[in-house]
Amino acid sequence: MEHRLMNRLFAEFLGTFFLCTVALASRDMLAAACTLAIMTWSLGYLAAGNFNPAVTVALWLRGKMGKTEMLHCFSAQFSGALAGYAAFRVLGGAPVPGAGLPEQLADATASPPMGMVPFIFGEFLFTFLLASTVLHVTTARQLAGNGFFGAAIGLCLYAGSRCVYGLAAFNPALGLGLVLAGLAPFWYLLIYFVAGAAAGATAATVHRLLNPND
Repeated sequence: MEHRLMNRLFAEFLGTFFLCTVALASRDMLAAACTLAIMTWSLGYLAAGNFNPAVTVALWLRGKMGKTEMLHCFSAQFSGALAGYAAFRVLGGAPVPGAGLPEQLADATASPPMGMVPFIFGEFLFTFLLASTVLHVTTARQLAGNGFFGAAIGLCLYAGSRCVYGLAAFNPALGLGLVLAGLAPFWYLLIYFVAGAAAGATAATVHRLLNPND
């Protein structure tokens, strides 16, 4: 495996690791959003502001990476999520369902208080916002060299968390961390994965429509 790809994959691992560690240990999406911005600014030149399988799908469909590289990125991101969960446990976290969540979410088998359909729609909508933002601020020629890409990407995570109550991830790798930590039931992985893939594909399609010559 070439040196450039190895560097990118390690950056993907490291960024996802810190995002998941902070999200699980703090249970504060503002802290997670700040971490995403930090890692994007510090490692974005290696990983294109990624750290998210849904964004990887969007970048692949945008033609910014090949299929093999996409699969390698998935491995790095989910490995980062697993390592983030391990760090969460070392920091004193315990996989207790409902820990730190509102009482109505204490049962990890329950539907979100906002209802399942709004939750699924919100997971898709704000994952789309995040993936679309990454495509614009890191791949569009018109915005090349901008200095605000990290803030734009990080703020998407916080904006979504203020609109979708409880258990939202906007990132399948982070969703895996939530499930491992007992903050979401196992079957929510289906929502995180399907909504993430659909949002990434939609973001790439919309970007192509808005920028047909880019």
